[in-house]
Amino acid sequence: MTQASAPMTDKRILIAKIAQSHGVRGLVKLHLYTDTSEILDTATLYKDEHGKDTIKLILKNPMGKYWLAEIDGITDRTAADHLRHQEIWIDRDALPPVDENEFYYDDLIDMTVIDDQDRTTQYGTIISVSNFGASDLIEIKPRTGHSYYLPFTDECVPEIDMDARIAYVIIPEGLRDD
Repeated sequence: MTQASAPMTDKRILIAKIAQSHGVRGLVKLHLYTDTSEILDTATLYKDEHGKDTIKLILKNPMGKYWLAEIDGITDRTAADHLRHQEIWIDRDALPPVDENEFYYDDLIDMTVIDDQDRTTQYGTIISVSNFGASDLIEIKPRTGHSYYLPFTDECVPEIDMDARIAYVIIPEGLRDD
């Protein structure tokens, strides 16, 4: 996958989600959507994409696929249980700049999807990037018909051109309905 990130905007990015409580002292397990966990200790974190309510966390340590965290004002399991599935958002401008050949998944939304082999066949646009537990998937919305998922791997998405806003893909036979 190639190219760098698109310009920053005034929007928020989903950066973490509280999975569940942990122990009796109000700690929680966080599912992070970033490789840069330090940003959660320093940036302003919001409880939703557009609101003003903030949340303050202190990361403790990684626990498998989660991070253990303390939340300011939460001191018992019952209070922590009420935060289960709470999304945590960050201002896009607070994210660190990306290196060459890197991008944020949010930069892929609305990107045109084109066949990597003929470089002309347009399959549609990317409408989301998801991970349901096994691996990352891009959701492609064709001009007509239902959207479908494509594994976000080097085999299926060999090139991302951020400047042209094109994702070049190889779709395995039988994955699309047309």
